Amino acid sequence: MITLPLPPDELRTNRTQGHGFWEYQRKKKHYQTKCYVAIVSRDWPSREYPLHVTLTLYLGKGQRCDTWDVPAWAKSGLDMLKGRVFPDDDSSYLNPVTILVLRDPANPRLEISWKEKLER
Repeated sequence: MITLPLPPDELRTNRTQGHGFWEYQRKKKHYQTKCYVAIVSRDWPSREYPLHVTLTLYLGKGQRCDTWDVPAWAKSGLDMLKGRVFPDDDSSYLNPVTILVLRDPANPRLEISWKEKLER
């Protein structure tokens, strides 16, 4: 599991239409730089695919989020994990994906966790 800072609002699906392309890209790059610090310092062992990925978004006080905003928020963090935890973020490597939205007013964050094998 890896814990990342909460992505900026501009990376939410419903918010991208009101901002210009370059502003969106600037916010995304800044967020990816923050994620890089959390990801690069760890040693990632090899694993079997596909991985069962769980995206858990902990919202702060007064924050709201559509469930389908979570994958958009998590996309930048998942892109940073490509090449370290998994080769790509398509369905052959990440399948299934579970989305959870919870509250933690004291510590808003995004947690990405994974399991190698599904129990069937």
